[in-house]
Amino acid sequence: MYAAHNAVWRYAHRTGLLDPDMGEPFYRLTLTSTRGVSAVFLASMPLALINPLYAELAWVVIGPVSILDGRWQ
Repeated sequence: MYAAHNAVWRYAHRTGLLDPDMGEPFYRLTLTSTRGVSAVFLASMPLALINPLYAELAWVVIGPVSILDGRWQ
């Protein structure tokens, strides 16, 4: 989901569909704010093959990873 969000966001930015008053810093923040969640989700996929409970437990890490990634500044 986040990969699709980033793809649409990049397309909108590249083609001039975003509000020009939004600014470059907000654009970059929007793209980078989802990296921690994406990384945890991708890491949980192989865990789900081993045991689905392991994948669910990995999702608990999304909050701290987002904070460390600077999502909630």
